[in-house]
Amino acid sequence: MAKKAISVPIMALLAGLMFGCATQSDLDRIQGDIGRIETDVKHIKRDIKGIRNELRMIQALNRYGKFRSLTNMPKALAPEEIWVLVNTRSQSLSVLKGNKPVSTFKNIAIGQDGAGYKQRVGDNKTPLGEFRIGWINPRSRYRLFFGLNYPSPEYAERGLRSGRINPYIYRQIKHAAVTGKRPPQYTPLGGMIGIHGLGAADPDIHKRMNWTQGCIALTNQQIDTLKRWVHEGTRVVIR
Repeated sequence: MAKKAISVPIMALLAGLMFGCATQSDLDRIQGDIGRIETDVKHIKRDIKGIRNELRMIQALNRYGKFRSLTNMPKALAPEEIWVLVNTRSQSLSVLKGNKPVSTFKNIAIGQDGAGYKQRVGDNKTPLGEFRIGWINPRSRYRLFFGLNYPSPEYAERGLRSGRINPYIYRQIKHAAVTGKRPPQYTPLGGMIGIHGLGAADPDIHKRMNWTQGCIALTNQQIDTLKRWVHEGTRVVIR
């Protein structure tokens, strides 16, 4: 950032002060300029703090590998465990038993802004990571809704470090993970992320574009088939 030079008028006023020829209005003007400079300094310090937080986050991601904990295959996978893998690149959802695919649904839809590290409510991103189905709404306007336990502790830690959430919300999310309860859904990190059908939504739009606010959308027929395999507690990996 280029340094700002002291303006010529201010220099003239300072010279006037030195030689005793400055008026009260001149003094008031200097005080106003000083106040504006102090405000600018506060904004610059705030911006520097934000940049440092983002830099620490980038360094942490580089140290452990980009989205390392968010994209790897699940750990401690039991041979008979039924779990769900959402591939946001191929836009498919697969049900697996251990490492063996059981069923695959293609042409799914994800968030309007794709998938990635979800940072805030309203960013329309589908969050990468490992989650569990925390609740099921059979009366959803999207026919059937499998709610995921997002925000997860991993996202809470990143949100706390970046200043997007406060310690109170962070503790709520961590406590929900420990007790197996639904984390708070209306947070600055977003919420109400899940897998759902179309309900009365337009199937043609579903075929042509990613239209959700961060959820994974299937057709009504696909979601009816998926419900045979999953339940509360089912592991869901989004990569």
